[in-house]
Amino acid sequence: MAVVLGEMLGELGPSVLELVAGRIAASAPVADIHYYDPVESIEAAEGTVLLCPGVGGATALAELLAEASLRGVIAVIVRSAAAAPREAVREAVEGGIAVFELAEGYTWRQLIVSVHQILGDALSPGQTTGRQGGVDLFALANAVSQMVDAPVTIEDLGSKILAFSDDQNRADEARKATVLARQVSQHNTDFLRSEGYFKRIYGRDEVVHVPTEGVGGTIPRAVVRLHHKGHTLGSIWAATAAGPSAELHEALLRGAAMIAPNVAELAAVERAAQGGATAQVLSLMRGGPAAREEAFKLGITRSRWVVVVIASQEPGAMDTAMREAALVFGSHMQATFPKARSALVDGHVYAVVPLGKNGDITVTSTVQMFVQKWSAQALLAVIGDTVADAADTPDSRRSADQALRAFLLQSARPQPTVPLLVHATELQDAVLLQRLTDIMAAEHVQPTGPLDRLITYDARHDTDLVDTLRAWLDAFGDVSAASVSLHVHANTFRYRLRRVAEIGGIDLGNSESRFSLMLQLRTFQHSSKRE
Repeated sequence: MAVVLGEMLGELGPSVLELVAGRIAASAPVADIHYYDPVESIEAAEGTVLLCPGVGGATALAELLAEASLRGVIAVIVRSAAAAPREAVREAVEGGIAVFELAEGYTWRQLIVSVHQILGDALSPGQTTGRQGGVDLFALANAVSQMVDAPVTIEDLGSKILAFSDDQNRADEARKATVLARQVSQHNTDFLRSEGYFKRIYGRDEVVHVPTEGVGGTIPRAVVRLHHKGHTLGSIWAATAAGPSAELHEALLRGAAMIAPNVAELAAVERAAQGGATAQVLSLMRGGPAAREEAFKLGITRSRWVVVVIASQEPGAMDTAMREAALVFGSHMQATFPKARSALVDGHVYAVVPLGKNGDITVTSTVQMFVQKWSAQALLAVIGDTVADAADTPDSRRSADQALRAFLLQSARPQPTVPLLVHATELQDAVLLQRLTDIMAAEHVQPTGPLDRLITYDARHDTDLVDTLRAWLDAFGDVSAASVSLHVHANTFRYRLRRVAEIGGIDLGNSESRFSLMLQLRTFQHSSKRE
C-alpha cells in the first residue's frame, strides 16, 4: 500500500523539513524518491519527491524548479531556497509542488535513511518500517512505555531505531537526536561495545543498566534484549532515572516477551522482500540470456556494463550496517545511473551499472563520493572490469571479487580508517599472487628447504629468523624500513639477515629464491615458532 505525502511528513516530524512555498498535497501517494542531478534530465514518475543536495544559487534553483514543474514532482527538498527567484517559485507552486528546506543539523544521509524506513515496500523492496505486515511496533513501544513509565525505543542489532514511544519529550536530548536520526551515534555504539555492554545485553535475558556516559545523555538507560526461538533480534531501551528494581525488571522482561515475536515477523517479511531486489541483481550478474532479459526489462538493449562491490574494511561488520549502506548507496547510484541496480549479497553491496557513453569516469566519481561521505564505517569499493554486453557481467564481477579478496588478505594493507576506492586493474599483481597462494593451499603444499630449516631453527633456539626474512621481503630489501617494522636497530637486523642466509642456505640476491620464499610465507602464514 502506498504511503501518502502527509503520512511521510508526519513520520519525519516538523523539525526535519520546513515548508517554505506551496501547499502540501497530504493525500498524494509518494511514488518514488529521486536525487536531482543538474546535468541529467529528471526521470520521475507522478508523485515523486525530489532530493536536491548541493543545489544553490538563483540560476540552479530556477532550473530545478522549472524542470520539476513538468515532471510530476509533488515535493522538492533543498538545503536553502532563499536564493530562488520568486517567479520560479510561483510557477512551481502553481504546478502543485511543495518546496521544503532541510533543517540545519540534519544530514542528507539521515533524511534518505529515514524516508526509506517510513516508505518501506512502497519504495524499496529491501526495507521495512515499524508498521508493516500487520505489525505495529510503535503501538507496542507505547504499551511498553506505559508498563515501565519511561520513553522507550526498539532497536535492531545494528543500533538502528525500529520504533519508539510517543513520549520522547520526557527523554534527554541524546535520545531525541537518536530518534531523529533513527540511528544510535557511532560514538555511543563504540563506547558500548568497548565497555562490554553489548555483550552483557545480548548474552542473556536480564535487564542491564547503562549509565549516562554510555548514552551521551543525562538519563541512564535500562535495557533488555529481544530474543525469539533461539535468535537474538535487538533490544528495548528505556530512558529512566529510576534505579534497578524488581518491578522495572519484570515489566521490561514482559515487554520484551511481547515484542520479540513481532520483530521476528518483521524480519521475516524483510527477508522475503529483499529477495526481489537481490534476485534482479543476481540475474544481472549471472550473465548470459538471463542478464540480457533483465537488461531488456530495464529498457537497455545495448550498453557497456560494470559491477561494483563495496565491503566494510572493519572485521565483523554487522549485516544491519551493510544493509543501511546498501540502501543509501542504491539511492546514490540511481541519482546518476537511474537504471543501475544494487543489493546486499553475501555481506557485500553489489551494484550492476549500465555505463552509457561517458559512464566510466562518472561511475568512478559517483562511487568515490559515496565511500568518502559514508561515516558509519570505513568502506572499500572495487570497480570491476568494464564489459561490452550484459551477458558478460560475470567477468566484471569476477574481477571485482578477486581484487576485493586480494586487497583484504594483504598483510600490509592500510588500517581500516580511510575509505578507499580501487579499480580491479590496479590490483592485478595482488590477484595473481593470491591465486597462486590458493593453488598451493589447495594442494596442501608444505614448507620445505630453506623455509623449513628456518622454522625448525626458530623453534629450537627461540629466535626470529622467519620474521626477519618476512619483514625484509615485505620491505623489498629496505633494511631501514624492515628494522623499524620489527622495532630493532638496523645493525641488529643486518646480523639477523646474515643468519637467515647462513641457517637457511639462501642466496638472498637470487630473485627466484626471493619470489619462492615470499610465496611460501604468504601461503603458510607461519610465525617464527613451531607449535
